[in-house]
Amino acid sequence: HTYKLYVEKHWNFDFEIEVTIKKISGDDNKWYGLLWGNKNIIHYHIGIKGNGQFAYTKNKSKQDMEIIYQGESRYINKHNALNKLTIRKIGNKIELYINDNLVHKAQFEGNTIGFKIYGKLKVEIDKITFCYLQDSVG
Repeated sequence: HTYKLYVEKHWNFDFEIEVTIKKISGDDNKWYGLLWGNKNIIHYHIGIKGNGQFAYTKNKSKQDMEIIYQGESRYINKHNALNKLTIRKIGNKIELYINDNLVHKAQFEGNTIGFKIYGKLKVEIDKITFCYLQDSVG
């Protein structure tokens, strides 16, 4: 199963979203994390696993997923642990952070941001922080 929760908005300003998320139980080989993009067309995902892996993916459909980057990260707190995921958007670029460590840079596309949880995982979202950056809001 894949569970998604979206917030739709026009993101024509710079922002940062931090999510503190804890894996409570479930398979260490299943993904959970943040997603963004276009709700019913293309979306992107920064996901982590309890085994220490993270991935940045582009999904065009349920069957068409492009892995842009996948690997192990020493920044992930493994197993049933608390991790902070951050998306920082400046202009049309984003920076992706795991526990305050930059792990990837990319283009920002779309108008939705949300969460994605694969399989039978139980996670707890402890904190969500959204803030505008600089003077990008008119």
